[in-house]
Amino acid sequence: MRTPLVRYDAACKALAAARSVDEAKSIRDKAIAIKAYARQCKNKDLEADAFEIRKRAERRLGELKKLLPLLKGGITGGRKPIVGLRKKPTNRPPTLAESGIDKNLLNRINLVSEMTEDEFERADGRGRPRRHPKER
Repeated sequence: MRTPLVRYDAACKALAAARSVDEAKSIRDKAIAIKAYARQCKNKDLEADAFEIRKRAERRLGELKKLLPLLKGGITGGRKPIVGLRKKPTNRPPTLAESGIDKNLLNRINLVSEMTEDEFERADGRGRPRRHPKER
């Protein structure tokens, strides 16, 4: 049987391996669904883990978003298109809007991507339920 920590680590590794906005957004969407399920089951630990995975996915989306301007040139690499090529090549990377990222999500992505690693780690733990000092 796999422990929740192993599953959490696997989700973090999948985020680190995500190479496209669609992959990272898919992981974020799954984390949101898991959090909703955990809330229905009243499983606070799973709900907190899903929250942390969602925040890490949003941070990864911010990292990938920074790479998008580099990909803007498409197949021409920023040069003028050669006669006969389509104006909108079919092999270009999708825009953020085409990937399903709205302005609210983009705002959250920008906030977490501007944080330093230490700030992010401190802010990331807010999803955990507070425990009484005697319970530790």
